[in-house]
Amino acid sequence: MSKRRFRIGMLIVALAIAAPFATWLLIWGYERANRWKCASNLSALGQAILLYKGDHKGKYPPDWGTLAKEEDIAVAQVFICPSSHTSAPANLTWAQLYDWINSNSDYIYLGPDFPSSNDPHLVLAYEKPENHHGDGINVLFQDGTVGFFGRDEAPKIIDQLKSHINPPRLESQGKQYFP
Repeated sequence: MSKRRFRIGMLIVALAIAAPFATWLLIWGYERANRWKCASNLSALGQAILLYKGDHKGKYPPDWGTLAKEEDIAVAQVFICPSSHTSAPANLTWAQLYDWINSNSDYIYLGPDFPSSNDPHLVLAYEKPENHHGDGINVLFQDGTVGFFGRDEAPKIIDQLKSHINPPRLESQGKQYFP
């Protein structure tokens, strides 16, 4: 066998070994970008909620559709996680869009009966756990910050929020996330 054929053969073997890793790396990078986009969506919704509160004497919007209407959010994509398979139908009227957002948003809104507290650790919204392939969830806090919590922490946070424990109490590596 010639040296050239040997080198080509070794290159093919190396590519065959590297291809699955390269594919995984691409998917991982794509998913990481989706997490950032999702966090950006929640951050934008947090800002819209603050604007709404300013216009409504400190009251929270009753639902996502009302927030979209009152704060002139004409893009349904803000309410959709890019890792989900959700997409807004085309050619909806404004009223249909608001109804669609309330029924199909990838983010769970905890208002309007939000506790009257200035605690920045209170959770305003979180994303559905099936987003991001179950790797974790983004959480929007009352102070407008967004945090990503991994697959071990996410179910605990969601369970506590469903049990009306807000802010959730979660210990990780011996430290409490929330006081």
